[in-house]
Amino acid sequence: MKTSLIIFILLTINMLASARKPALKDTFDITTHTMQFPHHYKKWGFQVSAGLSMVKPPEDLLESAIQAPLANVHMTFGLPWKLSLESDLTTIIVSNQLRAGPRISFLVRNFGIKGGWDIAYVYGQLKQSGL
Repeated sequence: MKTSLIIFILLTINMLASARKPALKDTFDITTHTMQFPHHYKKWGFQVSAGLSMVKPPEDLLESAIQAPLANVHMTFGLPWKLSLESDLTTIIVSNQLRAGPRISFLVRNFGIKGGWDIAYVYGQLKQSGL
């Protein structure tokens, strides 16, 4: 009983002492540390992100129901005047897609809009044997 009372008093003193310290200002800005949020990229800056997903392609495409890994690499190259070049490489067992194009970003506080167009190349081949 005495030990728990001493622990309670020490914890209370610690809590009151730490409450008097001013809180540190949070300087992290999520808008500058993300690739998909439409923000102004650093001029001549380059960013790369990669992802891996397990997907089930449509049965019309494979003629069977299987799950397969889908790998994606997204690249962004910052240009002057709120412009950027973006490209994506996506691949799955039977299909590969490469796309690239320019983007322009508009940002008002934490609301962003990105517009642009892409040129894409898709290649796929299914080699299947059996009955």
